[in-house]
Amino acid sequence: MSATCSSSGPKARSTPPFRHTELPSCSHAQTAGTTVLRLADADLLPFDFAGTSNAVAKYVKEVQALAKERREAAEERNRRVDEGLFEAVANPKHPSVAPAKETPVPAFDFSPLEKASSSLADAAKDFEAARAGAEKLRGSSLARVNEMLRRAERALTREEGLPRRPWFKHYVYAPGFYTGYDVKTLPAVREAIEEKQYADVDANVKRTAEAIENLAALVREATAALR
Repeated sequence: MSATCSSSGPKARSTPPFRHTELPSCSHAQTAGTTVLRLADADLLPFDFAGTSNAVAKYVKEVQALAKERREAAEERNRRVDEGLFEAVANPKHPSVAPAKETPVPAFDFSPLEKASSSLADAAKDFEAARAGAEKLRGSSLARVNEMLRRAERALTREEGLPRRPWFKHYVYAPGFYTGYDVKTLPAVREAIEEKQYADVDANVKRTAEAIENLAALVREATAALR
């Protein structure tokens, strides 16, 4: 198969014996190419930890909201079961069995995640301030900071991997267990709530918070090296 990109969008044509294949938007290739050039030309790797910290803060709020939503939904369903609402509205000509009560959703301790998110936000802010005054950084000092920055993404991984799929190590982004390659954010926490594995939530909160704290510590170390 041969293909071309243009400003009007991707085009694809089949070359026997290959079948015609639709190409994704050329913006993917353009973004990847621009990123490679930007990284290659930079003295100091242009990493934006403010964006990362904002995303993490958003994800923490999302899992908190998810837990609240699931808790309220379970409470409402159980109230209806206790009050006999399902039997009251059932069609007498078509007998049915009322649904079972939902397992109550406990109150989880999200404070480790909140603390880790705040720690990363503070570290990101300090890093941005230090980077603004680091234009003259050269030689071994510059190489040392860049080496730290290259390890930033790996700081968000854990050696034991995610629950039930240890081959995925990242604790902020991972393919969903039941969603193929559709991404899940804070996957260990989010999926424990979604799949009603409530006994695992607090432990997964702590593991995820530790990964985020690892990144915050690395950013602080890089900040100190910039000064």
